[in-house]
Amino acid sequence: MVCIMTKIPASSAIRKADRDLAAMLEQHEGRRSHPYHDHVGKLTIGVGRNLNDRGLSTDEIDVLLANDISIARSGCRALFPAFDGFNSKRQAGLISMAFNLGQTRDWLDSGVCAPRSMLVTGQVPALRHWTAIGQVRLAAAPVR
Repeated sequence: MVCIMTKIPASSAIRKADRDLAAMLEQHEGRRSHPYHDHVGKLTIGVGRNLNDRGLSTDEIDVLLANDISIARSGCRALFPAFDGFNSKRQAGLISMAFNLGQTRDWLDSGVCAPRSMLVTGQVPALRHWTAIGQVRLAAAPVR
């Protein structure tokens, strides 16, 4: 009998009965955090997940979105120490900006939005617009 040591933690979504199978599949397929093209040209991610033919389920998309929102919120908390004291619309606007532009100081320091002091106080008309609709509108920004 061959025993396959698993790297999958007990707290993962993999059922206990499937952990050895999951470890074997990971050994055969590999584990990749970024999309790649497999040996037949299919766009693949994770442990052999064929995105061309299978895509993502609604639940999987929701998990990715929840993780991305959490990352953007953490980035905002790092950029704005008083973030948790902002009203929900201001938080939503800043989270949307971080979600779309990245969680770095670049979008603050570059002036693409406005000086940080204006963003924090909500003095920028565009920020009020972004928070009101819940998404970023950078009409003046170049399209890439």
